[in-house]
Amino acid sequence: MSRFIRMALVLASLGGVFLGVAFYFQWSWVKDFWPWSGGYMGRGNLTDLSYYFVSSILIAIAMPNFWVGLTGEFAALVGGAMNLGISASGIGLYMLQSYQSTDNERLLTGGIICLVEVGLAIAIFLWARRIPFADQRSLPRPLRVIFGVFAVLLVLVGGALILKWPNVFPWPLRDEVSVVYGWIFLGAAFYFMYGILVPKWHNAAGQMMGFLAYDVVLILPFLDHFDSVRDEHRASLIVYTAVVILSGLLAAFYLFIYPPTRLWRSHRVAAIAAG
Repeated sequence: MSRFIRMALVLASLGGVFLGVAFYFQWSWVKDFWPWSGGYMGRGNLTDLSYYFVSSILIAIAMPNFWVGLTGEFAALVGGAMNLGISASGIGLYMLQSYQSTDNERLLTGGIICLVEVGLAIAIFLWARRIPFADQRSLPRPLRVIFGVFAVLLVLVGGALILKWPNVFPWPLRDEVSVVYGWIFLGAAFYFMYGILVPKWHNAAGQMMGFLAYDVVLILPFLDHFDSVRDEHRASLIVYTAVVILSGLLAAFYLFIYPPTRLWRSHRVAAIAAG
């Protein structure tokens, strides 16, 4: 059963990466995933940036599940389940509320899919929280502080996006895009909070991998956007780009350089603990 679950996680993660690649290159069929305004997620020539952002989120979500599939550290699924449950519940309810005022059937379908994901997240949470970590290493203390900072920032930015505040993002967002992004950020905030409350390294390893993937996808589009960014969005672009660069360096350090947490050591320790 354990082997089947691990294989399912790896396959699901590869599917998420494939979907992320499709959004990055804006293959024609991915527009059907967006239920508002003919499938477009941005305004004018800034549509591309929203596709890049969604691509980064999809690949970042896939990486922690891929890592759990490789290592068998099922306890690390709890934080991800919280993330999915909170994000999907907010987005799903927003879609269903929007459906009542527009009769757009794609919103109804999207809302139902999100609520199904909430049920899946609850099931995973209840199952995985009873499983102990095979690798008992603690989360490095500096990462606990950094996770706390990220959690606060994600709550603030997510809340501002849900309230549709202008100029929060480095490019103008449609109202529905702003709300969806806001719930994605709030879900991620709880993922970081859980890492602080249960400070085990494997509650951070997958997130660090997701961070790195998120940064790799976004860094070039963000740097390229400096040539065309509007004045009112320039400060936001500077802050987001700085966060992308710093978080990427942080993830690379803990995943590949810092001896106690290097990925190959994590995999070896978990394998030994599993017998």
